[in-house]
Amino acid sequence: MTGLTRWQKGWKSLLATVLLSLLVVQPAVFSGGAARAAVDTSLEEARMLELVNQARNGAGLPSLTVDPRLTDLARRYSREMVDYGFFGHESPVSGGLQQRISASGITGWSLAGENLAKAPSTETAFQALMNSPSHRQNILRPEFNCIGIGVVEGRDGLYITQEFMRFDSMGAGAGVAAPAVSGSAPQKVPAASVNTFDTYLLIMNPNPVSARVEVVFQSEDGTSKTLTCEVGASSRFTVPVREAVGTGSFSATVSSDLPVLAERAMYFEYQGKAGGSDSIGTPRPSNTWFFAEGYTGESFDTWVLLQNPNDAPATVTLSFMRSDGAVITRQVSVPGRRRHSVHLDEIPGLESAEVSTQVSSDLPVVAERAMYFDYHGRRGGHASVGATSAREKWYLPEGYTGGKFDEYVLLLNPNVFPVSTKVTFMRPDGQRVERLVTLAPNSRHTIHVDEVEGLQDSEVSTAVEATLPVVAELAQYFDFRGRSDGNNSIGATEPSTTWYFAEGCVL
Repeated sequence: MTGLTRWQKGWKSLLATVLLSLLVVQPAVFSGGAARAAVDTSLEEARMLELVNQARNGAGLPSLTVDPRLTDLARRYSREMVDYGFFGHESPVSGGLQQRISASGITGWSLAGENLAKAPSTETAFQALMNSPSHRQNILRPEFNCIGIGVVEGRDGLYITQEFMRFDSMGAGAGVAAPAVSGSAPQKVPAASVNTFDTYLLIMNPNPVSARVEVVFQSEDGTSKTLTCEVGASSRFTVPVREAVGTGSFSATVSSDLPVLAERAMYFEYQGKAGGSDSIGTPRPSNTWFFAEGYTGESFDTWVLLQNPNDAPATVTLSFMRSDGAVITRQVSVPGRRRHSVHLDEIPGLESAEVSTQVSSDLPVVAERAMYFDYHGRRGGHASVGATSAREKWYLPEGYTGGKFDEYVLLLNPNVFPVSTKVTFMRPDGQRVERLVTLAPNSRHTIHVDEVEGLQDSEVSTAVEATLPVVAELAQYFDFRGRSDGNNSIGATEPSTTWYFAEGCVL
């Protein structure tokens, strides 16, 4: 009961600083309008949107799409409350919600709702809204598919308006509401396909003062967009990319006046495979990249994504090394300031192949690999930035072979000579299991850890030591408490006394 009492005390304090108001209406007349494209938002509005969609996704509901008309409506009403000194759904200037909707010329909706909050911060307002049953019902209402958020700073706090609507027809220009919150669709996926991606950039500022951060988004067609934000001291900031810059495939460059960390999380439904992926960023481009993992068989799709941050075109050579030692080479030209996607499944000679990749470029570029799969009924995807060099030692701290987990250690030998390699598996009880393998020249080698004697139903970390530089990755496929997906990570090349993670959520 102690924990409950503390929660109750915190809730009473919260009520003292937050005002809430709610309204739900239906139109008198329906007409055939449609929601429109995603809109740029302020940082506070983007944060509130992120919290709303996280709550919906956590409840198994699709994300809400930002509608520019609703955003304008919400911003105007928050400003009106500040300017005229009132708080509530009935304005002495513009009237009630239905009057304001009509005056804005918004049509085609069948249900509308409005949440109002006045609070010292977006997070405080959201907590209060979620702790109020009626406001929470608006946020988690399955019928709503669009939202607009307006945040205006007043003398006594933030005035926050949430406008919810149900549009029965989503036009071709509309942003897509994803079934779960990540990334950009690969280049060759048609814009009109059912694939939906949501991407979030996670920025961590470990410094004791605020950092000024600039994010530049580079598309496949050469267009770019820039977002600037201030990340508070010792804090994390989330950029919901769809809401911040719109839709489309992209790469991103994060620059800051202070050292920060950046990760990217993606949530998607791609060709019927729903899941998520996450990858750390890289601090700099490189002329060389390595990927140990890759598979084009069965229901696997493997992509190599290239970012050219230079003004000049980059000539990039991709060497695909199969498990049988065959090497297939392709060369592509990536225009300056663009992203380029390579679908391995479409390359002759890589049909149904286990494959590692080496990327070589005449200019420094950034390379990443993304995979989407149906692995024995476990559907999802994973992604990882590459390694910029092969090394003699690699460390893979994660691993599990119990339950419905399948763990694989992937090894790439980019040398023209065989390489003797010792793989040491470390269990929680301190026992070690060692395996010696010889990696064939210019090839990929796979270890299914679940099949290694002594590692059944075990948590396990892995160390790789080779006589020549190699590359090591970890891939896992799982069904964890009814949630099936997979994950992947490049290994670490040395231990450290300090590690940082920008991403994390316990909602």
